[in-house]
Amino acid sequence: MLAPSSCLAHVQKLTRLKVIQGFHAEVDLKALGIGLQGIISVRLAKHSQSRFRSLFAYVQQLIEVLQVFQVTGANDLLIHIAVADVDHLRDLVVDRLATRPEVAACETSVIFLSSRKSVLPRYVRN
Repeated sequence: MLAPSSCLAHVQKLTRLKVIQGFHAEVDLKALGIGLQGIISVRLAKHSQSRFRSLFAYVQQLIEVLQVFQVTGANDLLIHIAVADVDHLRDLVVDRLATRPEVAACETSVIFLSSRKSVLPRYVRN
């Protein structure tokens, strides 16, 4: 077991080396009025760097967006969202995503249950 001062020094070193890039807290989403989470799959209408960058920047600034992933496969983006309720979800998708000129299609999946691991795997490079 490490002494608290040694542990702090180790965390500070890992932060300086950018191994640790930030800290987070587990928050009760219902306490913030968040009643629903989902994943929105988005397919671009036309593939170009400028259209992708424009849509990605737009999506990142939406308050409902928790994470954005650029992915391979049939869709181009997966957007993890948190909203108050199903009406809020509908308004987000219909009024603010599907109407964008960069977007060809949106498909929404509601998250019923989620789990996050507190330990990451470590892969050593040689």
